[in-house]
Amino acid sequence: MTRRFLDNLLVPKVIEELPSNCTAYRIDFDDFSYIFGSRLCISTINFEYDILDCELRVGARDNDKQYFKLICGEEEFEYYLNIDKNGYKISLSSKDKSEPYIAKHGKIKMLLSEYFKDNPPIIWYSLGGSLQGNVFLVPQKEKLSYFHDNQIISWDWNSMGVNIKTESQYRSNNHKKVDSIQYAVIQKLILSGVYTVIFDDDDSGEIADIIAFKEQGSNIIIEFYHCKYSKSEHPGARINDLYEVCGQAEKSVFWKGVIMEMIDRMKKRHIRRFNTKNVGRFEFGGVDELNILQKKLMQKPFSLNIFLVQPGVDSTRISNDMRVILGATSDYCNDTFSVPVRLICS
Repeated sequence: MTRRFLDNLLVPKVIEELPSNCTAYRIDFDDFSYIFGSRLCISTINFEYDILDCELRVGARDNDKQYFKLICGEEEFEYYLNIDKNGYKISLSSKDKSEPYIAKHGKIKMLLSEYFKDNPPIIWYSLGGSLQGNVFLVPQKEKLSYFHDNQIISWDWNSMGVNIKTESQYRSNNHKKVDSIQYAVIQKLILSGVYTVIFDDDDSGEIADIIAFKEQGSNIIIEFYHCKYSKSEHPGARINDLYEVCGQAEKSVFWKGVIMEMIDRMKKRHIRRFNTKNVGRFEFGGVDELNILQKKLMQKPFSLNIFLVQPGVDSTRISNDMRVILGATSDYCNDTFSVPVRLICS
């Protein structure tokens, strides 16, 4: 037990350049931001957003710069992290835009790049390790876990009429894209006839693209579906098709520990979208059913399952490198909140 504990220890290293030989696939606000998320807001020249309605997304790396985006609703701002012998700096690269501010509600605002000086975001890398500012946490011993065949589900997306390069069922207008991945998953869940609530949470700050609830005996089962479009028209063995969806799964697992707050958040996001776009988020069931489930969850046991939906992956061609990335995500979700992860692919 002691040996295993030591192997899993994360060792901090102050670095003078970005990590090499690994890929950034996930970025989060610092832990302080999440703990006090209900009190932090981000302001642009157009709107004020709760920090939980915003998200960070990893971008490309260009030599000594790691780019990432802040997404608030339909607004996007690009930043980059630079590390050298003097430390680290995070700067806005979207020079044509006014930089957002961050503040506790009703308190003094500061530019987000200023906030990042003391509260840098956390960047997660493939093969383990995370970076915050210029401090790189690396495992004492590299751990490789492989995703198993029994965690892989194959669907025939062609027979479902899906364009695997189209992810979301809504974009820019209120008409559903019936050839989208998200639409196909929702319809399959509805047709199964076993769910009490099916919820479209797709948007910045999402819990998951789809949240579904079903009851089995005395248990309530909650399912997160994270959908990601394919980078090619044909399924294959592209590891880049997995990085973002794996990062989304890892971000979402913590909601298991605050399930009541999650449901309250779902209701607020439903009302907000209905008020702004005249389109709600319930695909099956509604607020009444969700309220009943919330009351039952005060007394009944529940479980959470996470599904990665990536039809761009061919189930017969998954490489060992892909299994390692998937295995790391599976381990993270299982080790932190005992949540199983499965992949739905082609």
